[in-house]
Amino acid sequence: MSSTARRSGIFKLFLDWPMSLTDAEQAAFTEFATDVIQFHRGLVEAKLICGDANMDTDLAMEVVDEVNENLNLDDLTEEPFTRVQSLMIKAMARLYPLPCK
Repeated sequence: MSSTARRSGIFKLFLDWPMSLTDAEQAAFTEFATDVIQFHRGLVEAKLICGDANMDTDLAMEVVDEVNENLNLDDLTEEPFTRVQSLMIKAMARLYPLPCK
């Protein structure tokens, strides 16, 4: 398969790209999303960030997407958390700061 765009444009090239997730990728996403939602709920309940601890599916996926987009790999790892957990918590602190509006 050629990697050059056809005359119909680059958009169609992406439409033809195989987009199926592997089992490992799907498991990794599920683990990441679950961690984001659990940490978000815990931080809201502890009044460390703003937000709603009980989210519907659409809002939960929005939070997961926002956290994913706002991860900063330059953030330091904070004990006792893992590297990924530290990055998620710091992203949430930036996205949903106190005081709540």
